[in-house]
Amino acid sequence: MSQTFANSIRIKLDKVSKAEFISVAILSVLVACMAGAWAVYRVGYFDGQVRCGYPCIGSGHKSIFVDAMRLRIAIALGATAIGMCAKRSSGFFVSLVSLAFSEIQYIYWYIWSIRWLYEAGLEDFSRLPSQTEIPHALGLYGGTSWDILVFGIASVLLLWQLRLVFGAFKLRAGIQERDSRQT
Repeated sequence: MSQTFANSIRIKLDKVSKAEFISVAILSVLVACMAGAWAVYRVGYFDGQVRCGYPCIGSGHKSIFVDAMRLRIAIALGATAIGMCAKRSSGFFVSLVSLAFSEIQYIYWYIWSIRWLYEAGLEDFSRLPSQTEIPHALGLYGGTSWDILVFGIASVLLLWQLRLVFGAFKLRAGIQERDSRQT
C-alpha cells in the first residue's frame, strides 16, 4: 500500500532525535522573537523619534517599506515557530512555506534596494555621500547586522527542513518501489 507524502514527512519527523528537534524548535521560536522584537522596536523608535508620527522622520531617507518588510518576515517566522512546535506534518508544511516566504521577502528586499540605487543614480551603496546615513548590510537598503543574523538563522532552518523533505521523497520512492515488487 502506497503512503502519502505527508506520511513520509511524519516518518522522517519521527526519526529526528528529540534533542535535534527541540534545538530546531527553540531556534525557530528564538528567531521569530528576535525578528518580531526588532520590527516592533524600529517602528516604535521612529514613531517616537519625531513628534509628527511614523513615517515622518528625519532626513527623508527612511522608508516604511523596510519596516513593513521586517514585519512580514517576523510574522512568517512566527508561523514557522508555531508550525515547528506542533511536530506534525501539517505544522511542518506550514513552517516550510513560512520559511520559504521569509526567504523570498529577503530576495524582494534586495531587488527593491537595487531599484532604489538605480533611481538614486548610484551603482552601489559605496557611492553614497555619507556611508552612515543609510544602513545597507548585505546590499539591503536599511539592512543591519541584526537582519543578517535573522536571515542566516532562517536560512539554516530552511535547509534543515529541506533535508527532511528530500529524505521523505527518497523514503516514498523506496516504499513505492517495494510495493511494486510485491504486486
